[in-house]
Amino acid sequence: MRNWITGAAMAVALVGFAAQSSASPLTAVCSALMNPNQSGVSGSTCTVTADPGFFISGLTLTASDDVTGVFGGVPTLTFSATLVQSGALFSIPTYCGGLTSGLPCADTVVGSPASGLNLTTYSVQSTNAFNTVSGTGGIAGASIVMTLTATETRSTVPEPMTFSLMGAGLLGLGLLRKRVSRS
Repeated sequence: MRNWITGAAMAVALVGFAAQSSASPLTAVCSALMNPNQSGVSGSTCTVTADPGFFISGLTLTASDDVTGVFGGVPTLTFSATLVQSGALFSIPTYCGGLTSGLPCADTVVGSPASGLNLTTYSVQSTNAFNTVSGTGGIAGASIVMTLTATETRSTVPEPMTFSLMGAGLLGLGLLRKRVSRS
């Protein structure tokens, strides 16, 4: 009987340990690709979805502006876009403006609590993105790239059916053990 109690206690401890484990971080990358001096561009959507049995417990958003093919001088670049979110967690990024060098340039994004979220999915997208090229020279293309990174945590409350199945299994093991010990 003592072995059965020890086994049951270990099974309950393992269930409790598994309920608090975290999965690996989720990452989604999306971008708004533009021609020089183009406006009204909608970028792709970044979406992170928690694995089954997990929830999103933290989010970070990083963004940067970049160009390809600088030629014929030193152009001055300005970027902007509207941030569309599935929930209002982040402020509108401060995009790079008046750049003549130093690309890619990291945008400043503020928001999202470090923890305490309880989401199953989250999305962001750049819309109405534009870039302005002035000064001497030109560029071949411009982009705003965003990376959405989520941490997820296993749901801490197992479903009632999980407890029912575990209890039935432990009861069955106990009855089997009792039958074997009588024989």
